[in-house]
Amino acid sequence: MKYLLRTFPLIFLMIYPAFAMTAGDGICIRYQKEQNGRTLERGKIYFHVREGMYLLLDHPLNQRVSMRPEQFVYYYPDDNIALIMNNREQAIAPGFLQLFLYSDREDPGLTELGFILREHTMQSDTLIKAWELKGVKKREYVRIEMYYHRERVYKSLSYDASGDIIKQVRFADWRRGQKYFYPMHIRVGDEAVTYEYRFDDLQFIAGIPDSVKLLFLLPEDCEINAYTW
Repeated sequence: MKYLLRTFPLIFLMIYPAFAMTAGDGICIRYQKEQNGRTLERGKIYFHVREGMYLLLDHPLNQRVSMRPEQFVYYYPDDNIALIMNNREQAIAPGFLQLFLYSDREDPGLTELGFILREHTMQSDTLIKAWELKGVKKREYVRIEMYYHRERVYKSLSYDASGDIIKQVRFADWRRGQKYFYPMHIRVGDEAVTYEYRFDDLQFIAGIPDSVKLLFLLPEDCEINAYTW
């Protein structure tokens, strides 16, 4: 259990309230998470909107993560230990992957999260779309401004009720896909920390390959710890 508590946050902390999932193409892509030029995570992702996400992490440790509508599974092959969490939120992708997948959509999932598109404004050749979410309490207010140049979003700013910036996201190195463009470099920061995500080897797939799913079958002698999240 101490092992799980020490390593589990590496992946779990990637999940934050971002863009809701909508229908899209299946993809296979390599990614790298960095901070101040230092590689924190490196792995390969298989994702399909109906089948969920399968992550093969090779740095900083050997870890396999599957996120499906019914549950998350975190498996450590070297130690033959698994953590299984019932997925009550029905999330099937971490925040950074949602940003990668849906930032080029007309509505990047914010409507499903309860946001309302409040206004469109122009600053020179930049289009700014402002989305607002108002909860029962003042602290639940969030305003997201998305900045577009030549039809591509290049940054988004999130504000709290006091007007302070609580998160900044920058998008760069756009690559054309089958239907949409995808940012191969995403920089996410708040007051405390900034992370960079770099993507390469983008491929489109019809579904998760069976050969990949086989890698996530837990051995009979695997030590399993199960929870509800």
